Amino acid sequence: MNPQYTPKILDLLKKYDVHATFFILASTANKYPELLQRMKLEGHTVGLHSLEHKNQILQLPLNLFWDFRKSMELFSMQGEKPIYFRPPWGHVTPLGLWLCKRYSLNIVLWTVIIGDWSKNSTVNHLCQKLRTQVRRSAVICLHDGRGADNAPLRTIAALESMIPYWKEEGYTFETISELFEKGAH
Repeated sequence: MNPQYTPKILDLLKKYDVHATFFILASTANKYPELLQRMKLEGHTVGLHSLEHKNQILQLPLNLFWDFRKSMELFSMQGEKPIYFRPPWGHVTPLGLWLCKRYSLNIVLWTVIIGDWSKNSTVNHLCQKLRTQVRRSAVICLHDGRGADNAPLRTIAALESMIPYWKEEGYTFETISELFEKGAH
């Protein structure tokens, strides 16, 4: 979540009547509560993406305990209790699995990730990857606040092109909550 880029993505999603899932660093949930509330008010699902984007396999057990505890505490201060968790880099340790169970968090991974955070990605490159990799029932991982050289602006531009394309192709857009309700997990 980023005050410069996230509102632009939210505006774009609103323009096309698309709901998404945002996995948020707990450290930013407390910094930008207005963005968190806007996401919820506009029908998006909000999940946890860890406290500060640290890879679980590189954390000591006590640090991982603290990461989860502090994350849930910061979300709670905003009146939120996330039930979905996307681990940074998709890495989960046995302790991380146990902590997800302890905090009743469903782990969510992706089926498509296109490296939109890279300084070498162009809008055309991102669109090409999305056109070739996205299939029905895809879970796409994109970033609204991380990346080199204003990478989120390229993500936004790619989405501006791809959302109408996908809609024309008959794709529908669902949040992780909607997928879980359908039993697609």
